[in-house]
Amino acid sequence: MSILDFVMVGSNDYKKSSELYDAAFEPLKLKKILTTEKYIGYAHLSEPEKVIFYITNPVNGKPATMGNGSQVTL
Repeated sequence: MSILDFVMVGSNDYKKSSELYDAAFEPLKLKKILTTEKYIGYAHLSEPEKVIFYITNPVNGKPATMGNGSQVTL
């Protein structure tokens, strides 16, 4: 059991950002498993049903910043 449920980061272009995360997460065995019009989700290959990292555009429509669009869920 982990204390961390998931991490979400905001992006001004989440589809383009996913290119960076695809490459960065490959050695960690994290794979893009979910793509919607609002977000992209990644899961570890050992638990593909459990999304642990999301990239999203901020829901308030404002630009993504270190805080806007980001969330850490315990």
